[in-house]
This record gives sequence, C-alpha cells and structure tokens, in this order.
Amino acid sequence: MYIDFKQTHWERVFIPKESNSIILKAIKDGNINCPDDIYGFTKPDSFENLLYTNEQMTPEENNNNATIELFENKGDILPILSNQEIKGFKIGQSVYWTDPNEGRRSGKYIILELYPTYCFLKQINTNATTEAYYNELK
Repeated sequence: MYIDFKQTHWERVFIPKESNSIILKAIKDGNINCPDDIYGFTKPDSFENLLYTNEQMTPEENNNNATIELFENKGDILPILSNQEIKGFKIGQSVYWTDPNEGRRSGKYIILELYPTYCFLKQINTNATTEAYYNELK
C-alpha cells in the first residue's frame, strides 16, 4: 500500500548573467509563468528544488481534485481512498445505489471514480461496476 500527496514547492532557476535583461522583460510581459517557459528565451545554468518549502495542497486549491490518494498495489491507476469530494461523496465511500430503471435500491457499492455529474461504483463482494448519477446515491 502507498499514499500519494499533491504538494506545492519552490524551484530556483539560475539564469546566465548575459540573459538577465531578456528574462526580466519576459517575466514583466507575462511570457514566463513556469520554469519550462525560460527555455524560449535562454538555457538556464541549473535548477534547484528548494528543500523544506513543500506545502500540502487542499482539493479546493487543486480544482476540487484529490490531493491525497491511497493505493493498494504498485501500478494501480485507481485509488482505493482519496480526499476528493463532489456533492458530498468521496472515493472509497460506501453508498447505496438506487437503479433508476428498477426504482429500487440495488445494493451497497464503493465509489471508485468521481466526475462532475456522475461516478463509477463497484458493488461490494462482487466485481460488478456501474455508472451512477449523484441523485441516485444514498
């Protein structure tokens, strides 16, 4: 089992002295917004991640996407738990799904993936999966 954390950090880029004025102008003009943009103007001397500047992100800071994901096995692409929440629902949460075609509760499920208007569910104790709209969940 392992956990992924989404964090921010500061990165320092060392600019060749002869490129200082070009880079300064490019930043003022809004043409450099990330380290990779610098390559359009010059080749940096070096990069350095600034240690101890990491800060944990919240889902709100990450466009309401997860910032903590728990995976069962290396290579898994879907987390078994995360802190992403949409309409009060989270990955890994157990819910009851009401099948709109049958109009009755279909059983207990685990939320596998969240999207803005629907989610993917896996039925507990089976491998059955389904798509569901949030208004169909309890």
